[in-house]
Amino acid sequence: MARTNALLPPAENPPGRSIRQTAGDGATLIAEVRGNVYFDGTPLESEFTLDLGAYCAHQRAQLAIWERQYTRLDVDPAVALSGQDLRPVPDSRLSLTEAFLRHERLVVVGGAGAGKTTSMLYLVASALPGGALADYLEEAVPVYLELGRFRAESSASPLDSLLLLVADTLYRGQAFPEPLSLRRVRELLTSHRFLFLLDGLNEAQAGLHSSCLAAINDLAKLYSKHRIVVSSRPHGFSPPQDWNVVLLRELDEAQIPVFIERHLNDAPSQSLLATRQAS
Repeated sequence: MARTNALLPPAENPPGRSIRQTAGDGATLIAEVRGNVYFDGTPLESEFTLDLGAYCAHQRAQLAIWERQYTRLDVDPAVALSGQDLRPVPDSRLSLTEAFLRHERLVVVGGAGAGKTTSMLYLVASALPGGALADYLEEAVPVYLELGRFRAESSASPLDSLLLLVADTLYRGQAFPEPLSLRRVRELLTSHRFLFLLDGLNEAQAGLHSSCLAAINDLAKLYSKHRIVVSSRPHGFSPPQDWNVVLLRELDEAQIPVFIERHLNDAPSQSLLATRQAS
């Protein structure tokens, strides 16, 4: 039987409040609002489809600057020997973009200020329709998540806690007019291809680091068609099994002038650029 959506507007449903959904047969279903996600109840929002146009327009407005100003960084593929830190593979330098296109499971490792977040934002912007990398990604929908926002929700598995963050990000990104249920997010993972850019594993709360990593592993195993990139600092980091790991390289002599020209437009910076070009 057809159902009618009797959800109140989000403004009238503050986090933690119960809401009522009325089915077509008159039954009343109870759900709970936590942030921008509905828990339990019947997912009546399934009548809404992902508004890719609105989502991409919103993302492009937020991130277009990164595609214009990003200085392309290079990486070294890395290996982790037993009981040792990550080691770069000799004579294997390549661009981060090339590494990204080669591997569907990629970990980008770099120290503070190495360019992890700017690289992730560049990849998001470039993956949007019309972006430099979009044609290579089979129409995958890019979703950027800050892992510092990961929380262990009560009665939720680590994976479900990560999917709640996905749901919140899609809603805030204007992909849907209503908050999403967990069931709806799982449906999306089956019906669409996504590119997940998970930024700052090291920034997950100390007590949640292992849960966050477990959630990422479960996402990769249970929804294998999606491309996933994770960034992290190297300290105390053990890469997931069978993932490809790359180490960000510092800017070289050819890249430094490009960085200065794109990011620093004041007179002292331009003087420095002219001095470097003359030397």
